[in-house]
Amino acid sequence: MARFWQDAARKKVSRRRVLKGAALSAAGIAGAAAFACAGDEEGGTPGVPPSPTPSEEQEPVIGGMGNGTMADLYNMDPHKPIAFLTHVFGSWTYNRLMRFATQRGILPDELWYEPVPELAQKIENPEPLTFIFTLHPEARWHDIDPVFGREVTAEDVIYNYERFRNLSPNKDDWAMVDSVTASPDTKQITIKLKHPYGLFLKRVASFNDLWLVAPELIEKDGDAEKRAVGSGPFIFEHYRRSVDFLWRKNPDYFEKDKWGNRLPYLDGLHLYVIPDPNTVMSQFLAKKLDATYVQAALLNDIRAQAPEARINKNLRNLTSFLYFEPASYTENKPPFNDIRVRRAISMAIDRDGLLKLISPEEGGEWPNIISAGMGRKWWVDPKSEEMGEPGKWYRYDPAEAKALLKAAGYEDGFECRFHYSSTVYTNIITYYPVVAEALPGLMREVDIRLTSVPEDYIGQYFPQTYSQGNFDGMAWGLLTVLPDAAGYIEMSYLPWGKGGARNMSRVDDPELVRNITDAVQTWDVDEVCQKLRQIQKYVSDKMYYVPGVNPYEYSASWPVGGGGVNTSGPTTYSFGTEGTMWAWRYKGM
Repeated sequence: MARFWQDAARKKVSRRRVLKGAALSAAGIAGAAAFACAGDEEGGTPGVPPSPTPSEEQEPVIGGMGNGTMADLYNMDPHKPIAFLTHVFGSWTYNRLMRFATQRGILPDELWYEPVPELAQKIENPEPLTFIFTLHPEARWHDIDPVFGREVTAEDVIYNYERFRNLSPNKDDWAMVDSVTASPDTKQITIKLKHPYGLFLKRVASFNDLWLVAPELIEKDGDAEKRAVGSGPFIFEHYRRSVDFLWRKNPDYFEKDKWGNRLPYLDGLHLYVIPDPNTVMSQFLAKKLDATYVQAALLNDIRAQAPEARINKNLRNLTSFLYFEPASYTENKPPFNDIRVRRAISMAIDRDGLLKLISPEEGGEWPNIISAGMGRKWWVDPKSEEMGEPGKWYRYDPAEAKALLKAAGYEDGFECRFHYSSTVYTNIITYYPVVAEALPGLMREVDIRLTSVPEDYIGQYFPQTYSQGNFDGMAWGLLTVLPDAAGYIEMSYLPWGKGGARNMSRVDDPELVRNITDAVQTWDVDEVCQKLRQIQKYVSDKMYYVPGVNPYEYSASWPVGGGGVNTSGPTTYSFGTEGTMWAWRYKGM
C-alpha cells in the first residue's frame, strides 16, 4: 500500500464519534429531512432496483408537514448569485416558464433534462428562431403582500427577464436571445433568437436562471433578499440564519394531479440548518430526521443501527476538479501555465483509489469537464477508446508525473497553497471534504507540496476564491449542476464576462472558443452532442482544469413518505416543482 493510502486510512471518519453522538440525541430537532429532495427518498442508479415506491396508480395522501435540512444561504435573491443553494431555496417559492420532466419512480434516461411546461401551459415554435409561451390561465402570485394573489402576466415575465439580464451572473445562459415581448392581452411571451440554438428550451427550463419573482416585491423592497414572493407551490414564511427555513402550502397553486387534487400535497415544509455532520447523523438515527446524506464509511453502521431505513445511492451530475490561479493563463505565470505541470497533476491523482476510499461499495466514474451524471449520451469516459490519446493524462502514474515535472523544470517539485471550502459541502456532498483532505497526500507523492487553506464557503470560498478567482496556487472545486452539457463547456472555457461564468481560472483559448460557438449554434441536437464530445477530448488534452472523481453517493431515509419522483436521477436544484410538490407523508408518521 502506498504511503498516501496508509495515511488516508488512518484519517477516515471516526465511526465511534458519530455513533456516540446518536446516543446523545434525545433533545434534538423536532422532525427533519425527508422531502427536501426527491432523490433522497428512493435514490437509485440505472439498472439497480430502487427502494419500494408507491405504485403509479396509488392516490396520494393530502396533508402533513415535510421536514428536511438545508444549509445557510449566501443570499436569497435568485437573480443575483450563482450559488446553487439560492436556486434550491427559490424552487419552492418561484416558478419558471418550463421545468424538467418528472415521473413517479424511475425516469428513463432518455427523458433526463427533458423540458416540459410549468408556468407556460403551451409552447409553440412557428418558425425556427421564434418561440411563443402561453401562460397557464390559473397562475396567480401568492396571496400575500404586495401582490395579494393577482394574475401572473406576460409583462411580469418581461420584468423578470430584464432584471435577470441586468443582474444575473448567469445572464449569458440566455445570450442567444434577441428579444422578449408580451402579447397585447398579456397572456403570451414571444422570444426571438439571434441564431440557431438547439438546446434553447433546456435553458428556459434551467434551475439556475429565470426564476419569476413578483415585480411589486422588487419595486417595494428593492430586491428579493428579505422576502420571497412568487407563484410557486409553497409560500415562504421565514429564514432564520443558522436555525431554519419555513414554508406553508400555496392553497391556490395552479397545477393539479390526474385525480384533480391541487398540488402540492404537503401542508408545508420545515428545513433546519445543522452544520455539523455528526449532529445530522445522530439526529437521523434518533428518528429526529427523516433522511440524510451518508458518508460511505458509515454505511454498515447505519444498516446495523437502522435496519428499516432505506439506503439509496446516486451518481450525481456534479463535476469535481482542480483549478488554478487566474494569472496562470492571463499572465503566463508558472508553474500552472505549463501544460506538462497540469498533466503531471492529473497523473498524480489516483482516481480509482479515491473512489474506493469515498464510495467503497460501488465506486464511481472518472469525469472530464462533464460527468457521467449528465447521461452517457453527453459524457466521454476518460477510460474509453473514444477519448484517445488524451486519456493517458487521466491514468495514475506518479513516475510519469515526476518525469513531466522534471521536463518542465521542476525536478524537485514545488510548493503552493491549496484552497477548498471547509463548510456547506461537508453535509451535502460528503465526498468533497474527504478528497480535499486526500489530495495533498497524493500531490506529495510527486513532490508537489501543498499548504492547505480551508475557507468558509459563505465568507471566503464562494465569493472570492470560486466566484472571483481571488486566490493563489490551486483550489479544489465543484462545478454546479447544469441542465445541459453545453453549459459546462461554455461556462468553463468561454472568456470571463462573455459566457464563461465558471471560468474561474480565466482560460483564454481562441481555438476552443471558436469550436464551442460552432458546436452550440446548431439546431440538430445530435450534431451538438457530437461536437461537444470532440471538445471534451480537446480540453482533456489541455488539462486547463484537472477533473477529479464522480462517485456514487449515499443517503438514508425512514419510510415515512411517498410520491418520490425521478428516483434514478437526473440531479436537479429544483426540488420544489421537480420533487417536493409531488411528495406526501403517510398519516400518523
